[in-house]
Amino acid sequence: MTFGYRRLDISIFRPIEAGEPVCYARSMAHTRPASDILGSGITRDAVAGAERAARRERGWKVWLAPRPFTLVSTGVYVTALLMLLQGNCDACGSWGADALLAGTLVGLLLLDRLDYLLYGETPPRKAGLVLMGARFALTAAAAAMFGFDGRSLNVFLFALLPYVALFYFDLKWSQVTGAVVWVTALALMAVASIQRLTVVTVTSKGQTSWYYLLTPSTANEYIGWVAMGTIVLVFVLTSARVTSREKEHAARAGRLLARLDASHAWLNHYAQKT
Repeated sequence: MTFGYRRLDISIFRPIEAGEPVCYARSMAHTRPASDILGSGITRDAVAGAERAARRERGWKVWLAPRPFTLVSTGVYVTALLMLLQGNCDACGSWGADALLAGTLVGLLLLDRLDYLLYGETPPRKAGLVLMGARFALTAAAAAMFGFDGRSLNVFLFALLPYVALFYFDLKWSQVTGAVVWVTALALMAVASIQRLTVVTVTSKGQTSWYYLLTPSTANEYIGWVAMGTIVLVFVLTSARVTSREKEHAARAGRLLARLDASHAWLNHYAQKT
């Protein structure tokens, strides 16, 4: 029996083929890059502002020890002041010389703190050169006034300079400073050793002449000081090299974190636009 219905031809229907995926979001090519969102100047200002805020939060502790290394240098300078009070220096004895040496040591103590308060961990190159020159001049003046009596202290006074140069510049300049310090210290101590020499006076035919005689004890003292100074300087330069590597690793980690923050900021900006 038929009811008048015709059979429907379904051959005209075809399965829908999967085409290429279509994204209806805005193209990333038309969005602003992360550098435009953050801006290099803003980043530098933010970092500088964070450093200044951190220094303000520390308050009086900045004057006590701006850097961990400052505890070492402060101990050396305070020891030098104590030696001055005890009169253990070649130039000690007169009021003017004592005041000059005390002012030199106080100046070194202030430099340890002022450079950090003004410029943070690493000062600009020109400021670093000025500060390093001032440190070198004050250290050389103090070592010259302490003379041979303070030869053990002079080793540590000079050994501080290469490590400070690492904070001001980099490892290369720290090593250069170490070489300059070594030569300068040898020359100053050689001059200071002259007063330890034995003066021989010879009179012949009405003419008097004199000359210095180097005794074995004086020579041994000088050689011992050179050996101790060289060992301490090598130790400081080795420590500076280790610290430099740690700073490089920390800087690399900081750059990676900065890139990650920039990526997050760019994604947030893109999400707001879409």
